[in-house]
Amino acid sequence: MGSYTDNESEVEAVLLANVGLRRRRVRWRSRLTGAERERGARETRSHRRRVRRPNVYRDLEAGLRRIRKDYFGWRGRPPLCDRRMFERLFRLPRAVVFEIYAKLQDRPFWRRSINATGRPQAYTLQKLIAALRVLACGTSYDQPEKYVRLGVATMMLATHTFIEFNVEHYQGSYLRPPSNDELKDILRRNAVRGEPGCIVSTDCTPWTWSACLKGLAGQYQGRGGQRTVVIETVCDANAYIWHIYIGSPGSHNEMNVLNASPLFLDVKEGLWPPREFTSMVENRTRRLLHYLSDFGYPAYPIFVQPHPNPNTIKQRTSTVCRRPYASRPRDCTPSSESGSTLRSVPLASQTYPPSSAKERP
Repeated sequence: MGSYTDNESEVEAVLLANVGLRRRRVRWRSRLTGAERERGARETRSHRRRVRRPNVYRDLEAGLRRIRKDYFGWRGRPPLCDRRMFERLFRLPRAVVFEIYAKLQDRPFWRRSINATGRPQAYTLQKLIAALRVLACGTSYDQPEKYVRLGVATMMLATHTFIEFNVEHYQGSYLRPPSNDELKDILRRNAVRGEPGCIVSTDCTPWTWSACLKGLAGQYQGRGGQRTVVIETVCDANAYIWHIYIGSPGSHNEMNVLNASPLFLDVKEGLWPPREFTSMVENRTRRLLHYLSDFGYPAYPIFVQPHPNPNTIKQRTSTVCRRPYASRPRDCTPSSESGSTLRSVPLASQTYPPSSAKERP
């Protein structure tokens, strides 16, 4: 530290010395050639690249201990989260998480490894819980960082790897049309409800895209003025979604989505639904199975919509039973005046027949 002085002559001398030093530095830089300047800049950039932040001590053992205490139990003690709370947090039952863990623990990224310094890395359960929390809750990568004791880059890589694993292992088993045995059971249950020849219910739902790019704002602007993405889903009475199509711009409606939907492109080409199934509707034999839909879909034979103005008891009962499965009451039994045998089977008693694929979790 320099000493403070009130002598003006000394202050002036120091200022003049600094000015002279700056002038000599400018003259020296002006004499450098272009190659020398570029080499100096490269050395500066390489020095900056070599300097990195030291690794943060995560205490992975404490992170694993906390996860096991809260969700799976620790040393014979029950977990803090019961079954209902666990399914609310992860949108999955514990049995499915254990099954996924058994398939992931021996994979290259998921198994615990040793880094170049000889230190053990994160456990499989930590990476799995981090990926499930991000996907189930829709949170950012840095939000569960302190809980699972993992870095942001590790959680991002674990989430992407987990998505690729799901697509690779479960797409062919679950995201597929029903088999013939399953389709027979679906038609039987829907015929008992009063909808013979009905496969499932279909609908298009707009989802808000908050991070939409400005260049795509006009294409993805929905009817409400927000940027949305249209999701087309097909769901049965057991809340099993076996078809989902995501990516249509929010400016599309139900009719525009049909022109790009893989499901209904197969309908146009005659690949789906199968024609060996028949149904009796109003004393007529139909060979084309149909979907339940709302009034936004076109009036095609493959779509059956509710009555716009139900007047009779039969029409009102049929309209109630043609609602989406989520809003349909459990009992759709009409009175004897309607002359119909519509009846709803409780959802708790509905089960899929055993399929050739693996049992659904």
